[in-house]
Amino acid sequence: MLKGAIAAGLVLALVAAPAAGAASPKRPKLEAFSSCKQLVSYAKKHVPRSRTRPKLVGETLPAPTPQQDGTRAPATGGGETPDFSPTNNQEAGVDEPDVVKTDGRRIFAAVDGTLHVFDATTNARSGSVKLGGSDHELFLAGNRVLAVGAPGGVRPSTVVGAPVGEEETTISEVDVTGAPKVVRTQEVDGNYVSARMSGTTARVVIHSQPRAEYELPRLRSRTTGWLPSSKTGAPKVRKGAGGKAVPCNEVRRATVFSGLDVLTVLSIDMSKGLPAVDSDAVMTNAQTTYASQTGLFLTTERGEDQTAIHRFDVSKAGESAYTGSGSVTGTVLNQFSLSERDGFLRVATTGTDGDASESAVTVLDSSLNRVGRVGGLGKGERIYSVRFIGDRGYVVTFRQTDPLYTLDLSNNAAPRVTGELKIRGFSSYLHPISDTQLIGVGQDATDQGQTLGTQLSLFDVSNPAAPARIAQRTLGSDVSSQAEYDHKAFLWWAPARLAVIPVARNGSSGAIGFGVDAGGINETGRLAHTQAEVTRTFVVGDRLFSLSSAGLGASTVPDLAPVAFTAIP
Repeated sequence: MLKGAIAAGLVLALVAAPAAGAASPKRPKLEAFSSCKQLVSYAKKHVPRSRTRPKLVGETLPAPTPQQDGTRAPATGGGETPDFSPTNNQEAGVDEPDVVKTDGRRIFAAVDGTLHVFDATTNARSGSVKLGGSDHELFLAGNRVLAVGAPGGVRPSTVVGAPVGEEETTISEVDVTGAPKVVRTQEVDGNYVSARMSGTTARVVIHSQPRAEYELPRLRSRTTGWLPSSKTGAPKVRKGAGGKAVPCNEVRRATVFSGLDVLTVLSIDMSKGLPAVDSDAVMTNAQTTYASQTGLFLTTERGEDQTAIHRFDVSKAGESAYTGSGSVTGTVLNQFSLSERDGFLRVATTGTDGDASESAVTVLDSSLNRVGRVGGLGKGERIYSVRFIGDRGYVVTFRQTDPLYTLDLSNNAAPRVTGELKIRGFSSYLHPISDTQLIGVGQDATDQGQTLGTQLSLFDVSNPAAPARIAQRTLGSDVSSQAEYDHKAFLWWAPARLAVIPVARNGSSGAIGFGVDAGGINETGRLAHTQAEVTRTFVVGDRLFSLSSAGLGASTVPDLAPVAFTAIP
């Protein structure tokens, strides 16, 4: 971190100017503590006002411009490495952690607390290593894998009536040059929220609650009672380098008391490995994480109808620096509700107007001051999906019908609605497959809003004033898909114009492939794993791989015919 850095009505009725009663909310102001003594004094002063301990929060994973077109990633490690599909990231150049990663030669999968390595050519399992914690997500950089486990363990509590313990996040550095080997771990008090990686810098967000609120009173006079602790060491070594996860002078709090929870951003240089090389923190919690190539944004709900947004500058490798906070009216749905372009942050929210809900898109400048807003979207409805692509925005609201709004965001001071499409059902995930087409994954519904099962929709948005659904594929009333709420479960392989989604029906599961072309959305094939849920599909070369807790399957493209299957013991 840089030292010293301080941190729906008729379309014609939807106007960019804020409506009466929609005045810009007061911006939260954050100040850094000058010393540990000041931090402890502040916390002790406010502890009686924060005795009710809320549940630790993590980002809802169950929702991206993905790597543009969400298509092939460049081959690595020589000319023989085939093209492959990357993680379905929201922003180009910003990698998101996932349960599976590949470099085109090897496949790394985190299943039930173990990292498994597979050969992408033979499908053979070449090695595995047990990881600390569970529910891991992975980053891959060269021959180094970073596995973040949430939670990694539970620290016992000594206070009667307090929760059983505080969760502990375990970050594992794994050398995969040969057989996978955990070389270092970093254990941090708190609950893993989310993470992003730009270049070779991974940034991990952790939410913690101070032990001093619930444990022995003597902890209230210690810095470690208020800030999360961190310990780094090698596997099977009982003691390692430990201390505070973040320096006191890099912790900021609001000028108006807003709790003693701590949200920490750890910056990890993947070229060096653990421990983290930098850390920053804010006394708050977080519901959503979004990142561009230059900014990391964390959102926190303030009351029933406001969202605070905190920005960290991540433009420099190995550093993060708090740069400011802002606020918008309403609440965000997920990470796709935010998008930064040319220094301006676009935020889609659902709030209330009197007794009815309505949604809006607000534009904030680099200091998170409001410069523009368009409201009145989906009166009486709430947002189900959002996608920002360049200077256009797409917002889906739903109650009984699915209005798809198209927005012109070319003028940050005057965003405006340009078109609206009303259809039955809704799309909970929107994926751009070209400059003029979107695929929507969601639910079909009756005219009264009763859902009828998973559907895929193909939208033509070449004319923003008249968006149109040009194809629809319904899968049945008893079918659901993980891709409806987890964008990483959706695969778009542009070279074959192939979309693949996992599906579940009456206790069984698998995945279905769809060819998308001028003729519509047509099924190309299906696959299944015996008694296991398929959670991810991805392409390496001419094969489509599918992952479940049972193992790794390989199939042909595009018909998904089985080629090989390797069981996970």
